[in-house]
Amino acid sequence: MFSSSPSRYSSDPDGIVYLAGTPWDGVAATDHHLTRALANAVGQSLYVDPMVTIPNLLRNHGAHPVPIALGLDHVTPNVTRLGTLGPPLATRPEVYRAATSWHHSRIKKAIRESHLLPRAVILANPLGAFPRLARATRMLYLTDDWVSGARLLGLSTVTIQRRLRQNVGSADIVGAVTPGLLTKLRTIDPNKPSITLPNACEIPVLRPLPQWPSDLPYGPSVGLVGQLNERIDVQLLESISDAGMPLVVIGPMTAKDPSVIHDFETLFERDNVRWLGLKTSQDLPAYISRFKVGITPYRINAFNNHSFPLKTLEYLSYGLPAVATDLPASRFLSTGLIDIAQTGPEFVSFVRKHWGAARDTTACQARRDFARTHSWGARADQLIAALNAHTDFK
Repeated sequence: MFSSSPSRYSSDPDGIVYLAGTPWDGVAATDHHLTRALANAVGQSLYVDPMVTIPNLLRNHGAHPVPIALGLDHVTPNVTRLGTLGPPLATRPEVYRAATSWHHSRIKKAIRESHLLPRAVILANPLGAFPRLARATRMLYLTDDWVSGARLLGLSTVTIQRRLRQNVGSADIVGAVTPGLLTKLRTIDPNKPSITLPNACEIPVLRPLPQWPSDLPYGPSVGLVGQLNERIDVQLLESISDAGMPLVVIGPMTAKDPSVIHDFETLFERDNVRWLGLKTSQDLPAYISRFKVGITPYRINAFNNHSFPLKTLEYLSYGLPAVATDLPASRFLSTGLIDIAQTGPEFVSFVRKHWGAARDTTACQARRDFARTHSWGARADQLIAALNAHTDFK
């Protein structure tokens, strides 16, 4: 059993193996943040990047290549990352078994070399499978609606559905970022122990603001932070611009649909819209702290309805007002600190209200206090409690 006093108070090995759906060096999302928090709580842990194939390496070029690391390396004091190279066509049934066996052998070798004693393995990769690890509890964790988003992710819907059924059957406990996703898992096995584990936020350390960033326009602005892809309602961004409010967009372009990319590029040609690209976690505070309001302009569709955007809580953690579209995740948080818009005009109206208002220090503190209850550390403690409640380590 995991210690009730996490390893931030103990040096005993009690770690996690986390099979991620995103590479550690990519855009830091659920996998990255949760693994860091778990490692801080339970000890030295292993983060397993998605297996890279030779075609992936050959395609990984252009203006914004995705960092690819192979082998074993320490990425934080408590986290070791494993990157592996696999065969082409690894998702085909005739190749998948051999590729998975190879991948699992690398994971076991990394565990031995790192002297880990994993108490749980968390599978958060839609194409992954559980390795056989003695004494390790198996948890399947859906960080997104993999089935509905399969085409957007460039994956086969049939393959994802098959993997999902197999992994639910192999898991000791299942989890998801939203209640809706968890309901989908429970239709596969209604008796499986389960947990809703939403996304969370890092809590920034408040320091005196550094010098105003040279690429950030002076004056009050509306801020959007995150990946620019098919999830975003570009028309809402156009409406904010049309209303005369300066818009600053921070994040990488990850859209694959040429029409969506064109819409973003057209938006960025506007005089009162500035796209600053991807910023490091060290640089972000200088930008977010100077926004007047943060926005989560997600489209309302089946895929997004089961998502849990990180950005809304991130805005609150900085004390910013937050405006979001009417997603189940927005309502799940059950707070009046988020303005949830049901229509485009209402979204723009909420944004205008905060953009034109004076800074309210009391409201800022209330937002920070709320965000603190949804920190990644709090999520890690919640997950550890669930693992202890549903498993028996012998």
